[in-house]
Amino acid sequence: MFSYDKAYCYPKTNVLVNKFGIKNFDELSKTEEIITIEKIRELQISPVKGSFDIEHLKTIHKYIFQDIYEWAGKLRTVDIAKGNTLFALERHLESTADYIFTALKKENNLLDIKVTVDQYTDRLAFYSGEINMLHPFREGNGRSLREFLRCLANEAGYELNWSGFDRKAVYNAFVKSTLDHKPLKEEFKKQFLENERKWYVNRYPHACFLSSGTLEKCISINRAMGKKQNLGQIKNLGDIPIHKDVLWDIVNDFKEAALKYQRVNCKKIIKKIDLEL
Repeated sequence: MFSYDKAYCYPKTNVLVNKFGIKNFDELSKTEEIITIEKIRELQISPVKGSFDIEHLKTIHKYIFQDIYEWAGKLRTVDIAKGNTLFALERHLESTADYIFTALKKENNLLDIKVTVDQYTDRLAFYSGEINMLHPFREGNGRSLREFLRCLANEAGYELNWSGFDRKAVYNAFVKSTLDHKPLKEEFKKQFLENERKWYVNRYPHACFLSSGTLEKCISINRAMGKKQNLGQIKNLGDIPIHKDVLWDIVNDFKEAALKYQRVNCKKIIKKIDLEL
């Protein structure tokens, strides 16, 4: 933020004008946190529907912040910066947003079932960095963007659970994403693989020994078979981004994982018996 923001803040303060008339920065921050946490929780139950364009993002922002700020859901009218990062200039906001979301639409909002996990996380991280650099609102960009991305990923069959990330790691990855989206890609990929591992371990304990490569292949199959709107596209296994030989690799990896699980458990039992003796 530049020294004093006359358009959005109370005179000679860095406190945003708000519906509660709060003029203390810390008090406003706490109030904002309480309200937005509840709003985001509501969105997880009943997400805002949209076309994954700037209007969709604005609607999400409005839902989260409408009880706090009059300008919720509206594009900022000032230039803003954070640290050494100067975000998209206000006069270029609409044209830049149009460029970003048109490009996203051309990629079918990343819904292609033949895209691998590695490819998907790369594109998701790329657009995350682009929208983050846009920073279209005066405040609340991160929270709105995270909900937007959660919905975008969910449409493609992925679960993006922000509470499951290392907070510092994902924050740093977002900061870097304005120049290099690869660290954010790795954070996304790490969570998707962990989600898949947990899903299988809950059903098959030996799945804890599955390789990351096998988990990626499983995600590709589960996405393709699980997306109802895409079932009509699946005529045969050729419509799933995986070869028959790879399916056998998955089966064999599951067998190897089961054997390893048995060996580890046997060693634990033997060790326990030795200790008791």
